[in-house]
Amino acid sequence: MPGASETRVESRSDAWQSAENDRELTQLEELGHIRKWAKVLRNQQRCCGFEYVACAGQAAAVRSAERALQVATDRYRAGAVSYLEVVTAQSTALANERTAADISRRQLEASVRLIKAVGGQWTGGTG
Repeated sequence: MPGASETRVESRSDAWQSAENDRELTQLEELGHIRKWAKVLRNQQRCCGFEYVACAGQAAAVRSAERALQVATDRYRAGAVSYLEVVTAQSTALANERTAADISRRQLEASVRLIKAVGGQWTGGTG
């Protein structure tokens, strides 16, 4: 018949094992979420070789909108169009830049989730 101290040791051992099992389950769930995020990101972009660069297609859209904005501004200064064309080009350029920033943000978030899921720590420091 086990004594009180042996019972406490077994109880603590069971509690530790349960906590360890919960931690492993949480890590497996996080890895599953990361796989889903990675698949979504791959589907959203056909990226160039840099890890934290927005999709090449989105980068091209940003450059194109910036060129269109420059053309609209030049045409306005020449008196060929109203300022509405410049505002429309600005709106398009901003929307494309925001989309590119959102893609980069999601890439960074997925990287942080991966680091956390494999047991790394993230302190969120600025450098």
